Amino acid sequence: MSYVLAVWDGDVPTDNERAAEEYERLVGQTEDREIPPTPKIGRYVETLLGRWPDITGEGGADSPWSDGPLMNNATGPLFVFGLCTFPGEEPFTFCRDLARAHGLVFFDPESEELLR
Repeated sequence: MSYVLAVWDGDVPTDNERAAEEYERLVGQTEDREIPPTPKIGRYVETLLGRWPDITGEGGADSPWSDGPLMNNATGPLFVFGLCTFPGEEPFTFCRDLARAHGLVFFDPESEELLR
């Protein structure tokens, strides 16, 4: 099983409703566009790939990503990616803590919830 998560470069919304609105705005702004990731988003993705390789590369069979290349999911200030649940909670916790460390917003689009 896998789920979709979103990370973006911007101010942390005050509540889940505002976070959902910002997520939708960013999707609309970046959808169907080839915008290079912001530096913070690029570093975030590179750090994730430093921990677990891309599923499209060598050693990727054991990665928690559900699609790849992972960097292709980063557009401007927004990074939306699939995370498999088979490895347990470690990948989720790592992604959340890393987003926090990089000053990024971590959001679950399905439940429309800020993940802190």
